[in-house]
Amino acid sequence: MQIKGVLSDQILAEVPFQITNLAVKTVPVTATYHRVVTYIFAGFRPHKPIFGYYFRHKHLVVTHKFGKAKGPCGILHAKSKLFPGNGPRNAKYKVQFDNSKKVNPKAEPKIVTSLGAVFQPPPRSLEDPLRSSPAIPTGKIAICPDSSVGRALPW
Repeated sequence: MQIKGVLSDQILAEVPFQITNLAVKTVPVTATYHRVVTYIFAGFRPHKPIFGYYFRHKHLVVTHKFGKAKGPCGILHAKSKLFPGNGPRNAKYKVQFDNSKKVNPKAEPKIVTSLGAVFQPPPRSLEDPLRSSPAIPTGKIAICPDSSVGRALPW
């Protein structure tokens, strides 16, 4: 960052700093609920724990602590089940990731997203290539960005 003089247009001060996007992703992107994946968080408060709050029908069903963010950009790599609770196999959950120990809808920074079944259409029949079929669940689950709150990177 630079501060310039209004009349002289000379650089009066210069300060280096780091910046990162607020983001969360899983590796692999899709998995079954019980599979252990790597969660990667960025942009959270350094040296503070990151929590995930899983809601179903607006009721909190699971709170999970992933670990403490490290470094000046609040980075954390944590291994955990994609869904760290027990619940219906094809249920959809709203998930809030933040640094607060208790659920707080006003927490900052936060990412609110959803966790649910990914559907894949079945292969078309060789006899009738124009036949259309309804989508069927693959049994895989993905973190899907919710554009209304927070930001998630399309890695």
